Amino acid sequence: VPHSLSTADSVTKPPVVSRTEWGCPDGQDGPESWPEEYVPVSHVIIHHTVGYYATMYDLWVAHAIGRGWGDVGYNFVIDRDGIIYEGRAGGDT
Repeated sequence: VPHSLSTADSVTKPPVVSRTEWGCPDGQDGPESWPEEYVPVSHVIIHHTVGYYATMYDLWVAHAIGRGWGDVGYNFVIDRDGIIYEGRAGGDT
């Protein structure tokens, strides 16, 4: 029988490697040229990667510069060991 939670408050937040900790050039903030935009969450997509901090930085470069998005395209990235990295500026707010 699947288990459902009545509220997100009943879930303990796992540790997350911050943008500053993985070496994001913009630190915790997004680029000034890209204003923050928030919309209600409708679903969660989990993107996996095979590396660690260097790969997170490479992902930022590919998205922010290579694709012209200004930042990482994902709110969080989870590596093969289950470590969660903060992606796009704004985190879980």
